[in-house]
Amino acid sequence: MNKFTKTISNFALFAVVVGLMLSAVQAFYMFMPMTFWIEYKSVEPMSDFKVGELPKFVSIVETYRDSNVMFSDVLFCKFTGEEEFDYYVEYKSGSFGKKPEGIETNQWTFHPAVPLAGECYCRSSIILQLPFGINRVQKIRGKVFEVTE
Repeated sequence: MNKFTKTISNFALFAVVVGLMLSAVQAFYMFMPMTFWIEYKSVEPMSDFKVGELPKFVSIVETYRDSNVMFSDVLFCKFTGEEEFDYYVEYKSGSFGKKPEGIETNQWTFHPAVPLAGECYCRSSIILQLPFGINRVQKIRGKVFEVTE
């Protein structure tokens, strides 16, 4: 085997090993559950609210490893005189480089305010962003709260 053939063979072997290692890492991210990194226990309203007041929520989360998380919180409301809950508005936010801190209780404010009296609830989608464009999603539906005049 000449030197050129040996170099090409070594390069091909190196490329195969690197490819297998990347595939193994990608498989790890694809198959590990979201709870390996982070787990939301609840997302609940802090109280009932008045029309025009920004709703406030409390989230209980346990973070196990550094995480990049996006949030899509959607209010569904049934305004006075309506029979069913319907999509009202979505609020997006994020937390990048979230560090493991055990169980945390976080208070946060939803934007915008609810303009009419009725009942609402928040459906939160917690989106864990992993390498290779892989996402994990946890959905939580909060309790119904009143919006009064």
